[in-house]
Amino acid sequence: MNTLAGTFLIVHGLVHWSVWISPGQPHARRTDDPRFSWLARRWGIEAKASFVAVGLAGLSALTFVGAGLGLLLGSSWAPFLAVIGALTSLVLCVGFYHTWLAFGVVVNPVIMASIVATHL
Repeated sequence: MNTLAGTFLIVHGLVHWSVWISPGQPHARRTDDPRFSWLARRWGIEAKASFVAVGLAGLSALTFVGAGLGLLLGSSWAPFLAVIGALTSLVLCVGFYHTWLAFGVVVNPVIMASIVATHL
């Protein structure tokens, strides 16, 4: 079971990296850009939204990959990293909500609940 969960967390972290951080097309400030934040627009801080999105996504990606590797190696700190990654990713999904991220709004609480149920 740890092999499956560890692999899932690594893949989930890599997806965060590919969607949010990897270079691609220049991002315009449009609602179809995952770095667009409805919350930043409301607060009038849109210029900083992309920086915050990349920071949160980087933290999520690193913690998910680290948690996945930790689960594969049987470490005791892996569940803690998984919960931190899921919380960070959930904040990212809510603050930068887009229909593309609807899956994340569901999967992150599931990750947290499964970690709590099996490891704490």
